[in-house]
Amino acid sequence: MVALGIGRVYYTNCGKKVESHVTSRCAAYNIDITIKETNMKTNNSDMKECLVWVHYSDNAEINVEAVLDLDRSIEEQVYELYGRSPEDPEIVGFSWQIIDNNKTSSSELYSQSDWAELFALCARYSETASADHYHAITTWLVEYSKTHDLPLPEDTSEWSDTRYTIKEALSFLDKFAENWNSELESRK
Repeated sequence: MVALGIGRVYYTNCGKKVESHVTSRCAAYNIDITIKETNMKTNNSDMKECLVWVHYSDNAEINVEAVLDLDRSIEEQVYELYGRSPEDPEIVGFSWQIIDNNKTSSSELYSQSDWAELFALCARYSETASADHYHAITTWLVEYSKTHDLPLPEDTSEWSDTRYTIKEALSFLDKFAENWNSELESRK
């Protein structure tokens, strides 16, 4: 059985992003992403189409769709598929995500900027404790529930979805800030 690494590949370096449909050996990075023979099981393999982001020591990055066997080490498969020759910069990190073609994601109905708006509303509320900001968050949550045909948010003396959302959004932003600062500190 073969695992295919064919698809759209995005190369980024120095802030430039170039899309290329690769079906043969990429000379620029000496990566064979067309087909890799693997010793995978033909029965009971958990093969999934995935997005893979690979980061190299020269700050180059590739983003590619690949079929990965979830029963095998993902790290080994990434290094087999996208490791460069020994004289080229090495892989310093990678991430991956399963592509779920059957699922309608919230991002299809709500864009990242919509979610950023909710987070900004929560951040403003944390700074001002304004009733207007609290109401704007509740309105956002109500519209989200209506759009997705979900129950409306609760706001009682015992429980408030709005207060919970504010707490979780601020916690997420704090963790993001902590991770970003740690990333920058690690570059020293």
